[in-house]
Amino acid sequence: MEKAIESQIEAMKNNDFITFLEEDDRFHSTIFSAIGLQRIWSIIKAQGGNHHRIRLLSFYEKNALSNIIEQHQNMVEALKSKQLDVMLSLEDKHLSKLLQETESMVGRYPSYFKHENSYSGLQLRVVNH
Repeated sequence: MEKAIESQIEAMKNNDFITFLEEDDRFHSTIFSAIGLQRIWSIIKAQGGNHHRIRLLSFYEKNALSNIIEQHQNMVEALKSKQLDVMLSLEDKHLSKLLQETESMVGRYPSYFKHENSYSGLQLRVVNH
């Protein structure tokens, strides 16, 4: 995960949004795999093109990339300190941010999007057995 963050920092410096997005996917895939929820990540990824478009468009927002990197670093720190609840809460907020931006992006760029079913509102929770 730290390698993905390093790659994101480099991509941010180069304004390479495609590489940044690829490393973002790698970061989240690693987290979901590590906690046994790869299927959830697969569902998120399967949401399709609109999800991808919104993520790319959101990168143009002021401080978006540096905020993403900071959020990723916070998630890594939570994992290192074995605070799974904290990490999942951070991940949930991080992924939910995109849902908040969706309406704004679709309003600004309606021709970039097509209607598709969504899994909005999907939240990650630690279940204590």
